[in-house]
Parts: sequence; structure tokens; C-alpha cells
Amino acid sequence: MTSQTIRFRIKLTVAVYKDKKLVYRNDMLVPSIYQRRSESRAHIKKEIKERLRNSNFFISPRVDFDLVRYTQEASCNTYLRYRIVEEAAAESAPASPTSVAASADSRSAPDAAASEDLGEH
Repeated sequence: MTSQTIRFRIKLTVAVYKDKKLVYRNDMLVPSIYQRRSESRAHIKKEIKERLRNSNFFISPRVDFDLVRYTQEASCNTYLRYRIVEEAAAESAPASPTSVAASADSRSAPDAAASEDLGEH
């Protein structure tokens, strides 16, 4: 019998808008795994703080993204979004093929239900 624990990961979305139209979007899962939501939230806050201090990113005026980098012409802008994503992890015996399929189905929930918005802009 396997017991499930919840682990947390960070999903980073990079989107490029040119003339206010989406031309590129990439969702990536950061390889780090966190045991507590607060650890992943602290990592995101640290990452945003470092980007604000050491790069050309600014707090995004759009509510669906955390950071934005403007081009000089302001016609092609790069947006970043950080989200915390929950995933179940089996602690003991390896999962059977049927339980792997069942857990894959449970992870296919929409982003809104599976991720958390930091809400601190």
C-alpha cells in the first residue's frame, strides 16, 4: 500500500507578445521539488526580487503575469509568470501501472485548480 504526500514545484511561464498579440509561450517546471508550499513561495519571492534588482524586468501591470521586460520599441514584450503546482508523490512501494494512470488523470486538472497565484504585486 502506498501513502501519498503532496510535493510542490514551480511552473514558470514565459510569454512574448508582439504588437499586443501572443507570438510565443512556453511553460516549464522548475526541477526543484519542495515539501512545503511556503518553501516554494519563498523561492519565487527570492527569484522575483533578484530579477527586479539584476535585470531589466519590472512588475507586470497585467494581472496574469508577475514580471515584464519591455523592448526599446515597446512592441515586443516578454512576460514571466510563476505558479506553485501540487503533485502527489508515492512514499513507499513502487506504484502499479493502474495507480500511475489514475494519478496522471488527477494531475490533468486545469491550471487554476492546481496552481496558486501569489497575488503580491
